[in-house]
Amino acid sequence: MFPKKNIHIISTESLGEKPNEVLNGIFEFLGVTHHQINTEKKHEKGNYKKMNDSTKELLQKFFVPRNKKLYDLIGMDFDWK
Repeated sequence: MFPKKNIHIISTESLGEKPNEVLNGIFEFLGVTHHQINTEKKHEKGNYKKMNDSTKELLQKFFVPRNKKLYDLIGMDFDWK
């Protein structure tokens, strides 16, 4: 659909761990001037009920082949479990 060179994929984990490095990569990809963005403010996670273990296992098994296909396509592995 689109050439790989036109798509820039990041993980929310890497954005949370090293935001300035990830943002600089985005600016570079877009070919725009780098900007300093305040990344100090952290948002709280929502409070959700714990997922039923059998539901979680069912979803994990369902997505294994789909995630593998995605990882192969984009050349990245997010190790989603």
